[in-house]
Amino acid sequence: WAIQFSRAEFEANGGMFFVMSAITLFLHAIRAKKLIFFILSAIVFAVSVYFYRSVVLFTPCILMALLIIFWKDVLQLKGKIGLFLIFFVILAAPMYKIITTSNGLIRSNQVSVFNNDEDLKIKLSLLNQKAGNTFFSKIIYNRRIADIEIIVGNYLSQFSPDFLFFRGDIYNGRHGPRNMGMLYLWEIPFIFIGLFFLIKYIPPPTKYILLSWILLAPIPAALSVPNPHALRGLNILPMPQLVSAIGIFVVFFILKKKWKTIYVITTSAVIILFFALYLNNYYGYSARATSAEWADGYKQLFRYIFPREQHYEKIVVSGHYWKPYIYVLYYKNYDPAKYQKTGTEHGFDKYLFGGVKWGKGEYELGNVDLKKWAHANKLLVALSPEEYATQKNNLHELTRIYNHNNELVFIVAETK
Repeated sequence: WAIQFSRAEFEANGGMFFVMSAITLFLHAIRAKKLIFFILSAIVFAVSVYFYRSVVLFTPCILMALLIIFWKDVLQLKGKIGLFLIFFVILAAPMYKIITTSNGLIRSNQVSVFNNDEDLKIKLSLLNQKAGNTFFSKIIYNRRIADIEIIVGNYLSQFSPDFLFFRGDIYNGRHGPRNMGMLYLWEIPFIFIGLFFLIKYIPPPTKYILLSWILLAPIPAALSVPNPHALRGLNILPMPQLVSAIGIFVVFFILKKKWKTIYVITTSAVIILFFALYLNNYYGYSARATSAEWADGYKQLFRYIFPREQHYEKIVVSGHYWKPYIYVLYYKNYDPAKYQKTGTEHGFDKYLFGGVKWGKGEYELGNVDLKKWAHANKLLVALSPEEYATQKNNLHELTRIYNHNNELVFIVAETK
């Protein structure tokens, strides 16, 4: 789980680092009772919310849990805690202000549970009508109850064995190796042992901190779709690793001396074996199976386009798969300062980019008058096969771009 998101530099991974650092600083502040550590903790907590949306929600949740767990210290150190909260609010407020604007809510609305259960709402409405549209039927077949049911189901799915140990995040190939869970199979017994030991024997406040972390982490994923979701549930790290480590050490200490060496050798061998299987999957099967989801095809596309761009007035690239401007900037080694001054995600220099059909206010290029849209006649066009199928009478095909799985990604053409 950790390797998958750290190697690809997902922003949530950075957010997770700052959350962990902020909690560590807060605990040190409670122990040392020094203002400097409270201030540092507040600053780092605030920094964390600027990384990823799930961290925006998780950070205040875990912060509230810490304040409740240490309520006696909070009352004793209320002056320092007050300054801690003031620093956090002031520094984090701009982010919370941004995400509550209409533009800031676009992505949240796209994945929100409350905007993605239309089929269920229609079904409930029909059931309500069939039941006679009575007072009790309105209560039973209420969309708000349905929303709660969905959220609870989403929350529990983050702890499902299928997600954690067997198939992982099946909705997004970038979120884990295929046909493997987010955790290793060998961890199953140790996690159960570790949880039992944690609940029964580890004293507060450590017990409450770890359990709060585990129970609060899935909340951002529970409020969104699809589920389970490895990226939005990333905040749970490093709790599974810590709990399984507790389980490993508990077994070690309860074993008789003559079995300890055998246990260490056997456990180490099993861990190494599963890690090797993971790496083989990661670099082998999964690399091929998920290449399209890692934007395989863009590099090949721009290797073809860049040497030819001077022969055309405009270069039009489909947004069918996502935001193509990123790949032009990257493969062209485009000057960031220049882009920030003159470019947008919709175009810069000769380049114009289409949108995705599910994006708000965006559209694909299949049914667009390309010359009129680009305000130019001589165009080099890269379209998805679906878009090209409706535009082929207006274009002259030049080449086809395939990914490493020999799947057709783009058809490159010029206007007639």
